[in-house]
Amino acid sequence: MTTLRDATVDDGRDIAQVEAAAAARPWSHDQVEQHLRQASGHGVVAVVGDRVVGHVLYQAACDQGEVHSVAVHPEHQRRGIASQLLAHVDRSLRAMGCADAWLEVRRDNVAACGAYRRAGWAEHGVRPRYYRDDCDALLFRRELT
Repeated sequence: MTTLRDATVDDGRDIAQVEAAAAARPWSHDQVEQHLRQASGHGVVAVVGDRVVGHVLYQAACDQGEVHSVAVHPEHQRRGIASQLLAHVDRSLRAMGCADAWLEVRRDNVAACGAYRRAGWAEHGVRPRYYRDDCDALLFRRELT
C-alpha cells in the first residue's frame, strides 16, 4: 500500500535516489534539500513500506503554483502513484489559495504528458529547443479554482 506524506529535508537523499533512477536530468541531493528549505518550496513523498518510491516537488507563490519535479521509481511505475501525487498537489495548492498551476515537461516524455492530461492538465504552450539536447518543453497549466 502506498501512503503519501509531506516531504522533509531528511527525505532529500531518498528523493534524489528516486530522481536518479527515474529522471533524464535528475535533481541532486543538494538541489532537493535547497528546494525543501525554501519557505515557498514544498514536497510530498510516496512511501511503500518504509521506502520512498516517488515524490513531487512544487512551489507556491502569490496565487500561482509550479510543479518542478514528479518522479516515481521505475519499479513502482504504472501503479497510479504519480496520479496520487498530482491530486495531492492540486488539493494543497488550492488550500494555499493558488488559482492555477504550471509545469513543463519534455515533449518526448510521452508517459508523463499522458499522465498530466489524465490528471486534468492542459497543454498551454511550447518552449522550442528548451533542453540541452534541443528537445522542446511543453508547458502545461491546471486551473485550480
